This record gives sequence, structure tokens and C-alpha cells, in this order.
Amino acid sequence: MKTLIPSLVPSTLLSVAMFGASMIGCAATPPSQELVAAREIMSQAREGEAARRTPDDLRKAQRTLEQAESAHRDDPRSNAERDLAYIADRQTRLAMVRADRLAAAEQVEQAETAYTDALEEQNSRRASSLEETRGALGQVRSELAERGSELDERTRQLQAREQELMAREQELSTEREARAAAEARLAAAYAQLEEYAQIRQEAEETIITLSGEVLFQTDRAELLPIARERLTQVATALNNQPERTIVIEGHTDSQGSNSHNDRLSQQRADSVRTFFISQGIPAARVTAVGRGEAEPIADNGSPEGRANNRRVEIHLSGAQS
Repeated sequence: MKTLIPSLVPSTLLSVAMFGASMIGCAATPPSQELVAAREIMSQAREGEAARRTPDDLRKAQRTLEQAESAHRDDPRSNAERDLAYIADRQTRLAMVRADRLAAAEQVEQAETAYTDALEEQNSRRASSLEETRGALGQVRSELAERGSELDERTRQLQAREQELMAREQELSTEREARAAAEARLAAAYAQLEEYAQIRQEAEETIITLSGEVLFQTDRAELLPIARERLTQVATALNNQPERTIVIEGHTDSQGSNSHNDRLSQQRADSVRTFFISQGIPAARVTAVGRGEAEPIADNGSPEGRANNRRVEIHLSGAQS
């Protein structure tokens, strides 16, 4: 009982190693305040009574802290790091409270034993001072009762914190289920899009390419009926990714003047943007840009190449939700 539990030491070394790794791997994104706080309280706990009296509780908190460190390395911008760090902080504090309770109980027991021994010694040597001894004993009992009231209050606080932790764990479970459902809806929407659109990933950007001939009549910027049907499915996918910004680019082939192509591509991009807004996508998320004939993806010397160049590209930037 007077030395650190051996099994806690490897976890401590692992935490130190993970902390070092996280400081290197997340140089661009510092840890959240919750993670910093969880590290600090864990460091305090290892140096205090919790390491000696409640090692199992502390190991549980250590494992949660390691998960938070891992979440920070994997994706420092996600909510997982903060959530896990918060839980680790709560678990560590609970371990410390329980250790304090055990220490307080031990102190009470030692104090009572010491007083009892002292009283017995006094009774054996000084029978004449019995009343004085009884008075001292009464004072000790009063102090012990007061200390017991303090322990009762600490117990109530601990129970409240445990209930708070359980509620938070339930919230995390609900969030995970909602996130999984949103990811399933997004996957289904992309599967439908791939039947008539090209979807590619470039670094931090997802690009959805639609043929202009499917969306518009020749030299016109009004959406065709079939275009509205397909763009509705695109809007469904975009609404499932609310954290991503949207840039709509209109492109033309090289036929016609530059000014005409610039104007037509801008009008077509604007038409798609207006439709997306009508489908519930906030206007602030969507930007329309006309590229004209400036960015071909095929040779304008052939009908097939010109058809490929007449297109609308939807660029999604930012982290995918």
C-alpha cells in the first residue's frame, strides 16, 4: 500500500511516449484545452494518493487519455479528441476523489485509535483525571462527527459527478449513432451520383463533374427538367456535408468568342447555385464562378473533346463530415 502499483508504470511511460509523439505529429494543430487539462490532472494524480489507493480507476482514466491522444494524432480537428479528453479528465478526478476518501477514512481510523490508546494510558495512570479524559474524548468524537459530515458531502459530490459522466457517455453514444447515419446517407447519395456524374478526390477537395449537355440546352443557361432531378440528388449529398464550402464552376468549349463563353459559363454556374439554394443549402456556402473556355480537360479539335469541355464542376472543400 505504500508503493506505486507496478502495473501503472508502463501506462505512465506509454502516456509520456504518446504525449511526445502527439507534440511532434500535431505541430500544426495544438491539442485542445480539454486534452491539455486532462494531461495536467493525470500528472497530478500520478504524484498523489490516487496512484497508491485507486490504481485501477487511474488506469481506466489513463486508457481513455491514451485514446484522446490517439484521436488528436489521427484527426486533431475532430470532436473525438475533446470528448475523450473530457471523459479522461472526469475519470481522473473521480479516482482522486475516491483516493481522498480512502485517505480521510484512514486518517479518521488512525486518529480514533491514537485517541483510544491515549485514553487507556491516561486511565491506567491517572484515574483521578477521569472527567478531564471524558471531556477530551467528547471533543474527539465531535471532531470525528464533523469529519464524517465532510465525507458525506464529498460522497454526494462524487455521485453527482458520476451521473454527469454517465449522461455525457450517453450523449457521445447518440452522437456516434447520428454520425453513422449521416455517413450512410452520404454514401447512398454518392452512389446515385456516380451513375451520371464523375466524382474524384484531390487533396482536401472533392470534385463532382456534370456534363453541360445534360443540364442545359445549347447556348442556354436555364436548367433542363432532367437537370433539376439530378441536381436534387447532388443537393442531398451536399446537405449531408454542412461543414464543406461549395464552389460551382461553369466551363465551355472553344467555340464562340471569349466574352460570350465567359458570360455563358457564369450564367450556367449561377443557375446551379440558385437551384442549390432553393434546395435548402445556405447561400453563404455556395459560390458560382464562370471559367469560360480557359480550363479545357480535352482537345477542342474533336466533337467528343468539346463535349467533355462543356461541363459544370462542383468543388467541395474543407473536411468531410
